[in-house]
Amino acid sequence: MTYEPIQEKDKEQWIMWLNSQVETLNGKEENKDDNQIFETGDGDIATGKDLVGYLLANLTNQSVTIN
Repeated sequence: MTYEPIQEKDKEQWIMWLNSQVETLNGKEENKDDNQIFETGDGDIATGKDLVGYLLANLTNQSVTIN
């Protein structure tokens, strides 16, 4: 998938999703043996790719492809 920098029109949606993840993660113990960090229907790898792809695209202001 190719990730593009987040546009202003999509910013609020990302803020809402990140706030929901704050609520999900708040109070959970940090355990190196537990790799299920995101409670989403897409699973950890898909969610991790999305976060890394969009963050890197935003920081570099360039498209990022993760296969």
